[in-house]
Amino acid sequence: MIRLQCKWAGGFAAMIASTCIMSTARADSILVPNENQQRVIVLDATSGSITGSFDTSSYAAGLIEVIDGIHSGLIACDEEASTILKLNEDGTYRGNFFKDDGIVSGIHGIEVVRNGVLVGATGSGLYSWRKNAAVQDANLRSHGNYFDVGLINDDVLAAVNIGSSNLEGYDTGKGKLLGETVEDSLQFPRQVARIERTEEVNIAVASVSLQQITMFDLNGEEVSSFDVNGGAVGVLQLDDGRILVSSTQELAIYTLEGVLDEVVLSGSGFGMINRSLHYRP
Repeated sequence: MIRLQCKWAGGFAAMIASTCIMSTARADSILVPNENQQRVIVLDATSGSITGSFDTSSYAAGLIEVIDGIHSGLIACDEEASTILKLNEDGTYRGNFFKDDGIVSGIHGIEVVRNGVLVGATGSGLYSWRKNAAVQDANLRSHGNYFDVGLINDDVLAAVNIGSSNLEGYDTGKGKLLGETVEDSLQFPRQVARIERTEEVNIAVASVSLQQITMFDLNGEEVSSFDVNGGAVGVLQLDDGRILVSSTQELAIYTLEGVLDEVVLSGSGFGMINRSLHYRP
């Protein structure tokens, strides 16, 4: 059990608890980039079975995450090129989100929040940009080494800080820090995701060094964890309730209790996992 800073248990938990079981539109596809193969693997959102893939070798150097675009199409985070790419609905290249490559050093994870604002997790802090011309909005946090950001609900954005090895929560409207777990409550965290159970919501964090998925409750307290094969990179819940995990060794499905249920694909180079309503092959 981790110790909490009091501001987490107040504002953060209270905001999430008001919409504890969030009603979300279910996606018809899941996208998992593979940097080694320079492809994005496409899976069914319910069963986790592979339905296709698309090639990224002509436009991406180090694709680590693909999410739905602000209006249509997709947005891809290229860690090696330190930029964000705009893709068509079929995954073909449409252009750069930024006017110049390398505008943000060490960008790892991205998320679209309210009013179409794009938030990026980088090696030097959390940044946000407007949807229209990639104009920087504001720094959510101008220090820290962040790897991923993920929506817990419409009002709360969770972020994993690999510099302080902890989990943080932010108000999506004002960018205010709502709370954080103490330093070193995680080890080399990667993706963060919302996990729904019958009567509660958990926040899952993938950890490379621990080779596990760690679950937190809405007060930021660690409630459970389960080991995975290889260093955990990505985590996402399927529509059938099971948990899809990408690691340094494989793409696999686990039960809610953390029992390995199915290995979807073996290999290395898998990135973070995201749902998609916009992808159309």
